[in-house]
Amino acid sequence: MPAFQYIPASDGLALAARVFQPAATPAGVIVLNAGTCLPQAFYEPMAHFLATQSFVVITYDYRGVGASRPASLRGFNASIHDWAAKDMKGVIDWAVATWPDLPVHLLAHSMGGQIIGLCESITKVSKIATVASSYGNPHFYAAAFKKRTQRTLPLLPLVLGIMGYVPARLIGGEDWPKGVAQQWQEWGKQPDKSFLELVTQAGWSHRYTDIVQPFRAYFVADDEIATEQTIPYYRQDFAQSDLTVSVIRPEPGQRIGHFGFFTGRVPNATLLELSHWLS
Repeated sequence: MPAFQYIPASDGLALAARVFQPAATPAGVIVLNAGTCLPQAFYEPMAHFLATQSFVVITYDYRGVGASRPASLRGFNASIHDWAAKDMKGVIDWAVATWPDLPVHLLAHSMGGQIIGLCESITKVSKIATVASSYGNPHFYAAAFKKRTQRTLPLLPLVLGIMGYVPARLIGGEDWPKGVAQQWQEWGKQPDKSFLELVTQAGWSHRYTDIVQPFRAYFVADDEIATEQTIPYYRQDFAQSDLTVSVIRPEPGQRIGHFGFFTGRVPNATLLELSHWLS
């Protein structure tokens, strides 16, 4: 059973986390970054698998998400920038301090793999692997998903004004803190921009040009969010890095999509290859 742990973000906020220990002597530590507003419980199967491959695995909830959310999101301050600059930094720093003799790696999904350059401590990790990562710009979505998203986007300011957050649990999703929703919507208004261009435009401090460690990015051909159209922009964000991009293509009649890498929809050989590369 994983051990529950509170890990301090860089500003001291307690983040709910779980630590999965291998039965054998650990070969390394993996910090697992979630996608936008996805609770760490979603990644439990992957964490268990990586633990069987002799890794210590740390999953955690960003502020305002899962077990790291307050009783009410109304009036709670949280942004995607906070997730990287404060939460991710705190978890990586804690992992490095807790296991000083082991390499610490990062496995990140979706938005969690796009914002890594906003984390000052990203240079402390030995290897990086991202899956289906982009900043979620609707201009790059697959046609049907793009159409549905563009129908709902105009309602976002109204919902935020009334509720103070996005109550996505009402439709089977996870609630979004107000600052997270506002930041994502603002980025989506600017087509044909890489994320690094948005970061530069905002004047944020970043480490994108300092990411030079071995780096693999997995995309999925039938992903409706991080489509293949986003790959050139992702490469642009990490132009200085040792980045290898792989596109996973489903078998005929198979569906992988944006979440399938973590729900058993990719071949076991792909997961084994990833774990071998990390070790």
